Amino acid sequence: MIDLLPISVIIPNYNSAPYIEECLNSILDKNFALPKEIIIVDDASTDNSIEIINRIKNNYPEIIRLIELKNNVGALEARLQGLNFATQELISCPDADDIMSVGALEEAFNVLGEHDMVIMDIYNINENGIRKKMIDLGLLTFPINGFEACKLTFNKWKIHEKGIFKREIFLKAYNSLQNKNFYNSDEMVTRNLIYYSNSINYCSKAKYFYREHSTQTTKKQQNNVLHHLRSNLELFKFLKNKKYFLEDNILLQYMNNQIIGKAFFLAKSNGLEPLDINQILTFLKNINCFDIKNNMLSCIKCNLLKLYFLKYNLFKLEIK
Repeated sequence: MIDLLPISVIIPNYNSAPYIEECLNSILDKNFALPKEIIIVDDASTDNSIEIINRIKNNYPEIIRLIELKNNVGALEARLQGLNFATQELISCPDADDIMSVGALEEAFNVLGEHDMVIMDIYNINENGIRKKMIDLGLLTFPINGFEACKLTFNKWKIHEKGIFKREIFLKAYNSLQNKNFYNSDEMVTRNLIYYSNSINYCSKAKYFYREHSTQTTKKQQNNVLHHLRSNLELFKFLKNKKYFLEDNILLQYMNNQIIGKAFFLAKSNGLEPLDINQILTFLKNINCFDIKNNMLSCIKCNLLKLYFLKYNLFKLEIK
C-alpha cells in the first residue's frame, strides 16, 4: 500500500514532450509518499506530450488525471481549470518542464504544520544541465508572514512560491486579480499568493529545479516591451492597493524607473506607431503618486522619447 499525501499536484502542459516524463518521474518515486492526485491540464498541445502522459498514466491510473482543453488558455487559466477538479485542500503547481528532488513533496508536507505555505529550495537548470541555486533562502528567517515576504518579490525576487500551499489561498490570490488577461498575470497571482499567506515556512530538504530553455513562453514574450509596460502598471496598482508605498519610498522610485525605462525602449525601437505612444501615455496618466511628467522631462534617457512625443504632438494629452 503506497502512502498518499493529501496534496493535489496541478501541472499545466503545453508542448512539453521533451520534459514532462522527467517532471512526473521526479514526483512519482515510490520510495517516498506520493500525492493523492496529479492533475495534468493539457493546454491544446500540438506535440506528442499527451501520448507520453497517457503512457505514464497507465501505471498510475488512480493518481494521474489528464484534462485536455480544446483551446489554448495559458498556464494560469490551465491551473485554475485543474483546481476545479482537485479534491485536496493542499496544492502544488510545478511547471511541466521543471522537476523536484525525490521526496520533495513529503519533506515539505512534514514541515507544513499550521502554516499556509511551505516553499522549497529553488535552483535553475540551463540547457547544458548545469544546476545553480536561484535564491538563497537560508539568508531569510522563517516562518515569515505574507506582507513581509511579498516585499521580497519587488525589484529582484528573493522568495518564491514553489512548494505546497492551501487551496483557499490560491483561490483568493486568483480572484483578487482584477485584470487576468495580461502578460505575467501568473506572476501577479504569485505575489497575491505570498501576500495572503499568513505564515510561510521553508524546507531546505525539498528542492525545486526550474528549467531554462529557449522554447519557454516567457522567453518568447520578453522582447515585447509593451507587454512588460502593462505588467508594470499592474504591479504598480498592486503596490498601491496593498499600501506598500506608505512604507517604502524606494518602491516608488523603482516603479518610476521601470515604467519610464520601458517607455524609453519602446520609443527607441523601430517602427513605433502613434498608437503605442498613446498607450504609454494612458499608462502614465494612471500613475499619480509622483510627478511622472516632470521626472520624465528631466530624465536624460528620455530625450528620444520626448522627440517622439513632440513628433506626434502628444504632449497635448495632459498627464495628471
